[in-house]
Amino acid sequence: MYTNPADYDRFMGRWSAALAPAFVGFAGIAAGERVLDLGCGAGSLTAPLSQRAEVVGCDPLLGYVERARARAAPAAAYVLGVAEALPFADASFGGVLSLLVIQDFADRARAVREMQRVTRPGGTVAACQWDFARGMPMLAAFAEAYRAVVPEAPRPVTARAESETELGDLFRAAGLERVEAATLAVALRFADFDELWLPVLGGPTPSAARIAALTPDRRRAVRDRARAIVLGQGADGPFTLEARAFIVRGIR
Repeated sequence: MYTNPADYDRFMGRWSAALAPAFVGFAGIAAGERVLDLGCGAGSLTAPLSQRAEVVGCDPLLGYVERARARAAPAAAYVLGVAEALPFADASFGGVLSLLVIQDFADRARAVREMQRVTRPGGTVAACQWDFARGMPMLAAFAEAYRAVVPEAPRPVTARAESETELGDLFRAAGLERVEAATLAVALRFADFDELWLPVLGGPTPSAARIAALTPDRRRAVRDRARAIVLGQGADGPFTLEARAFIVRGIR
């Protein structure tokens, strides 16, 4: 479960905010459209999208919706709901966008069919997901450090796409047309390792919560190993990390 929206913003939300403008550009939403931000979370996509469209944010978690309303895009409308059973009529939107959350949908295929259902004919459906296996070194460092310190822990089961091609196939299977899939890359600058590490301790994502729940000694061991992975033998100080996402769009 995703908890603690403030720490989520510091941990993953800053990456989402960095990717969102390029994702909006890729989706190609026309100015003035009524658009659904599906899985809006704390509003990383809602904020830039609302500069050109009439936005409705939809998320199952009230705490995240409240944070989005308070700090990201207070002028947007917000609705609680799940992707697999959207609380909207057919053809309600000129487009549906989903930023970095499709891997968390309980049934991705059904969710994409719902995204298509609530989009008018000719409208755009778009989604993206981090390349968790090869393109998110921050998460990879924490996962590798956790496995080294807690080797007995089971590996989490996920429904993540392994390539942009897989996301494209998912959209085609739902009946979307003119499907295009690609990758986008972003980079973030950190003042020091603690800027990367401290948000983990709030446990805002399932992977961070596993680390936060460890004993102090084991947490410290995870931190030290992750620091070595990220910084090597170099001194602590400013550094840059890059990340890559799979993106896909299609037309109803």
